[in-house]
Amino acid sequence: MFRALSGGVSIIFQSNLNIPPEEDSLSKTSSLHYFGLPYKIACTQLREIVRVNLEAITEVPVVLYLVGGALIKVAVIDVSTTGAKFKVNQDLGQELRDLQVLDACKISLPNDETL
Repeated sequence: MFRALSGGVSIIFQSNLNIPPEEDSLSKTSSLHYFGLPYKIACTQLREIVRVNLEAITEVPVVLYLVGGALIKVAVIDVSTTGAKFKVNQDLGQELRDLQVLDACKISLPNDETL
């Protein structure tokens, strides 16, 4: 059985370990293993809140307002009822040198609405 976690998804597959006869003694000491095609695959949503991916649809501009007064223009990748993920195309080493809290976040949706 193999289990992988990626973000909010768990993927599990079950497969047989294939050991070629000529490599039987080598397989005991090697970390190289061969697996057959999975006979069972299961995917599970781990989050209770679904995230909506906006990155593939259109670029949605966002302005982040830091507590110190700085404004940072970014684009939203995905949103949910509990948060959002942003993409930044600049070096923010100076602006974010210390842990800072956002004062506000303004998301401009394509239909001219603002969140």
